[in-house]
Amino acid sequence: MKIELRNLEVKYKKKIILNDINHTLDDGKHILIGPNGSGKTTLVKCILGMIDYNGKIMTNGVKSISTNLIDVYKLINSDVRDIINIYSDIFSVERENIYSMIKKFRVERILNNRINSISTGESKILGFSIAMNINADLMILDEPFEGIDISRKSIIIKYLNGKKSNYLLITHELDLIDQLNFDGLSFIINGRIFGEFRNVNLKDIYFSKKNTGKILGYVNLGKDEYFITEGNGEIPLTSFRTIEELWGDNDAF
Repeated sequence: MKIELRNLEVKYKKKIILNDINHTLDDGKHILIGPNGSGKTTLVKCILGMIDYNGKIMTNGVKSISTNLIDVYKLINSDVRDIINIYSDIFSVERENIYSMIKKFRVERILNNRINSISTGESKILGFSIAMNINADLMILDEPFEGIDISRKSIIIKYLNGKKSNYLLITHELDLIDQLNFDGLSFIINGRIFGEFRNVNLKDIYFSKKNTGKILGYVNLGKDEYFITEGNGEIPLTSFRTIEELWGDNDAF
């Protein structure tokens, strides 16, 4: 499996949302970290073919993609139960498996609700439960922990660590990534992707203004450029709960 993004660009009016992205996703579990407003959801919608873009997206060996993106499921404005049944039939999935997962999250109450009436956290659980049960070549999860309490986040992490197939997980929550098994780590900041860094331990990654340690790459945070280093550096990535804290903490360096 391989997805190649070449010179990918998205503009809204005069604002550049995605800026000349060149990136490759192959087999494995991939984490993409980015602050809110960095273009994460726009990137997902491009890959899913939901919005127009400039550049190319080439899918090699990818016949199907599943996602937790609730906008996909809101295309059908119906009860949650009906939506599960429809997508189960489309992808030949046992609907009872989806119902069972929703019950493990203890949100069965949403089944008879209209999809537009459920909360952000409930939407994430619904999308996750459907995506996990579709036997797709790639699963894309956009902020799967958003609006969800700690106990349910732990359930998501357990499911993901037990899943053998390929996925791209996009998040801004740094404190949860260390609990996940992943193969590659990238950053998306100001519409640009930095990385991918393969086979790294999150606890060994640092951000530094100086050229210290083993250099993995660099990112632009605001007006400044920072080195991403492994094994040694100024600020350990795991000292921040979210990427926004690193983004805004100019006094950390």
